[in-house]
Parts: sequence; structure tokens; C-alpha cells
Amino acid sequence: MARESPGQRKEILVVVAGMTPQVVTESLYALRDLKKIPVSEVWVFTTGPGREIIEKSLFYPESGKLHAYCREYGVPESAIQFDRGTVITVDGPDGKALADIRTARDYDRMVDVVARTLRKLAERGSTRIHCCIAGGRKGMGVVVAQALSLYARPQDMLYHLLVSPQFENEKDFFFPPRVPTVLTVYKPGGKTEYLDTKEARIEMASIPFVRLRDHLPDPVRAKIAYRADLAAVQESVAVQPEELVVDLARGTVSFGGRGKKLSPGLITYYAYFAFARVKGWGEDGDGFVSVGKAAEIEHQEEFSEMARLADLRRENAAIDKDRCRVARSKINGEIGKAETHAIQSEKRRGETRYGLRIAPERIRIILPSAQKKKL
Repeated sequence: MARESPGQRKEILVVVAGMTPQVVTESLYALRDLKKIPVSEVWVFTTGPGREIIEKSLFYPESGKLHAYCREYGVPESAIQFDRGTVITVDGPDGKALADIRTARDYDRMVDVVARTLRKLAERGSTRIHCCIAGGRKGMGVVVAQALSLYARPQDMLYHLLVSPQFENEKDFFFPPRVPTVLTVYKPGGKTEYLDTKEARIEMASIPFVRLRDHLPDPVRAKIAYRADLAAVQESVAVQPEELVVDLARGTVSFGGRGKKLSPGLITYYAYFAFARVKGWGEDGDGFVSVGKAAEIEHQEEFSEMARLADLRRENAAIDKDRCRVARSKINGEIGKAETHAIQSEKRRGETRYGLRIAPERIRIILPSAQKKKL
């Protein structure tokens, strides 16, 4: 068993493997010998048959390929902790390792086993996890990647293993030997091929992923089941609807925390349309109003009060179709033309109407309280 020196970070390899144990030694080679990452612990997620093949192919002292790799590359076998205890299978209701993941219940068991194992590994201090999802069932790889996204720390990594096509899944190829050799491969139909290992290329490609660990409440991290962890993170990262704030006192429009200062004339028109949306003005009750003569008479009083609160000059404190069009163009140029908060126009029954599409409950209009009169 590998021993960890004080202050030394332990590098942990986690592999998804099915019926191809080669992915374990190939991943070890890619990390230790190509990336110079001194992996000292290996965990494998597999099935019952996969465990048997791993034990037969890797663990036997004389013929095991793990021991062959260590001898080939001068790695003390005690430097890598990898044994039957770190080969993880999914057990069925009878307590025996499942031969395959065939039912929804099997899948649920797999999710729990994978999540529980990765959560425990991520709770260990002075470690870094390297997850390789190249082998095994695609479903298991997806679960490992998702669980890592939930529990990974900044230093933890996710990889896909890339192997030269002619050597991929080749039963006699487990890692490139220091001295190249030729493998004899017997193909269906009596054909024979010869593979020179000097042509073998192995690469560990890093997969970017989102780390959500910081969204887990501390008590959840250690004690709660995976689905509860997911629910907690989902609640934490759920996007709250952004609020539109129209501040007549300051002459600003803010959306999602981003504020923009507008001139008195522009803030007056914007506040007017925001107020129309909140109050449900317009023939259809959606806040889209005309700036024609009828509208000028109907809501002139409210517009004039907003103009006063915005310190707009008296001669401009009346709704005017031409000034409105100019103001709308300038406002949208200032705050952007996003459909949520820009002033939109629509042709209805032969007349142009203007308004905001943002939900009324997401609009907040701030008035100078000491100056409120008629709004």
C-alpha cells in the first residue's frame, strides 16, 4: 500500500471499465509516464464479470499486467494502492455483483454507488482525483461525470483516454513497453496481423466540466444521498428572474444589477411605459399603449407627473408622438435591445403601440417619496 508523506498530495485515478481491463493500465501509463502525475491509488467502477476479468488480467503476481507495468517502468508495486477493495461493483438485491445494468432499479443502484464513492474520495484531504470515463457502459461514464461535477474540487480532473485505433481494445495490449515489440493478432477468417507497439499512441484528453461543489450546503456534503445533493444544488443555482428597476429620483434604469443613467426626457418616457405595463394600460391590458391623440389625453396626467419627478422641463412634459419615437430609439440604444427590457413596438389595428414585454411583477418603479403626488 502506498503511504502518503506529510504535505504530499495523493493522486487518485478513478476508471470506468467494462470488459476491457486495458483501460486501467493505459490510464496509469498516460498519467504517470506521459503527464508525470505520480498516481498512487486506483479505483475502478465495473460489473461482476468486469471484476473477474480485472482480477485475472491485472492482479496475478506473475502474469498480471499491473505487475508487468510496474516492472517495465520501475514503479515499486507498493507505490500504487490497487486491489480487490478498490474495484467497485453494483450489487443486486441478493448482495451479488450485477452482471450488467439492465433495469431502472439497477441504474438507480449504480447511481448511488458511484456518487457515494466519489463523494467520499472528494472529502479526503490532500488528494486530487483523476476520473477517466473511456471504458465501460456509456451510462456509467455519464453518471461518473455528473457525480464528479457535483463533488469535484478545483484540482480534480475528468479525462477521456485516446488510444491508436489498431491497439484500442486489443486484448494483448495493455501499455506501450519501453522496448517496442510486435504483437501477433489473429483476425476472423484466419487472417493474421502484426502490430508494432512503437506505433501505439496513448493520450489522456482533459474534459472541461462545471464544478458545483460550492453550491452544496456543508451538512449535505457529507451525509445526504446523491439525489438530495442534486436537489440542493439545483435550488442553489436556479436562475432567479431579474428585476427591472426604474428610479425616477436618480434617473436610472437597472436590469439584473446593471444600471444606466438616462436624461430626464428619456427616463420620463421609460418610466411611463414601465408604469403602463404595471397598471395594465392599453386596449388589451398588456401595457402596450398608443401615443396618439387619444392616449395623450387619457394618460397625460400621469406622464406629466413623471416628467415633474424627473425634473423634465415644463415645455416637454406632454406626451408627443415624435418625441416618443426619438426617445425610444435613444433609450434602446442606451440600455440595449434585449426583448425583456427594451421598448418594443407593435402594429395593432392600424396603429403603432409601444410597451415593455417584461412581466409586470418584475418591474419596480422608485419614486421620490417626498415629491409623490398623483402616481
